[in-house]
Amino acid sequence: MLPWFGQELEDTKALMGKNFYSYGVDPNRKALETLCRYYHAQGLASRELTVEELFEPSSLDLQG
Repeated sequence: MLPWFGQELEDTKALMGKNFYSYGVDPNRKALETLCRYYHAQGLASRELTVEELFEPSSLDLQG
């Protein structure tokens, strides 16, 4: 444990919110959609995938 960990944690929460390691598809949808868009734009995929295509359907409703 670092002596300045507490301050670093508070600074991180102030910048990124309380849940900065969000879990699940919905809280991360914007980032995942951006990933899909960039993946296609860079020629790594022949078409732009949807977020739903990235995950097993049963995992889409998981909450953290």
